[in-house]
Amino acid sequence: MVVQHDLATGFQLAITNVAVIYGAVKRAGVYRSNNLYADLIQEAYLTYAQVWSHSCLAVAEFQPYIFQRIVWRTQDLLRRERYRQNHVDVTDLVLTAPQIAEPLFWQTEVQQVVGQLTVLEQQVLWQHLIEGQNLKTLAAALHVSPRYLRKIRAQVRQKLRPLLQK
Repeated sequence: MVVQHDLATGFQLAITNVAVIYGAVKRAGVYRSNNLYADLIQEAYLTYAQVWSHSCLAVAEFQPYIFQRIVWRTQDLLRRERYRQNHVDVTDLVLTAPQIAEPLFWQTEVQQVVGQLTVLEQQVLWQHLIEGQNLKTLAAALHVSPRYLRKIRAQVRQKLRPLLQK
């Protein structure tokens, strides 16, 4: 039986070979208690389908190959996340005491920027950047992933950068 090597077939094979995906993520050292577990499982499905669409292997030969590829990809993502957590530079976008104490600053410049932010961006601004709440805790309270909140935080920083460099 000849199986097509495209993304749709790759996703179908990934769904039928769930044990390979979960086993590879587990081999990489990620368990259900890890806050990145769901994201990494999703990445494993995507990796499976993408690698299938670019390979010429038969299904039987593909299983050990994709298992190792998912393990490596998961370890790379974990390494990248660990690096990102160790090198977060929040201090460059922290409001200084004179800026906070100046009412004109809050009335004019900050209000203009805050008015342009979405509700989620405003929550990240106030609860994370100003109050210092942990992103993981905030993500659980808002029912979104910490990865998504990091994206929102980057957007907030981008919007605040011109304001805070004055």
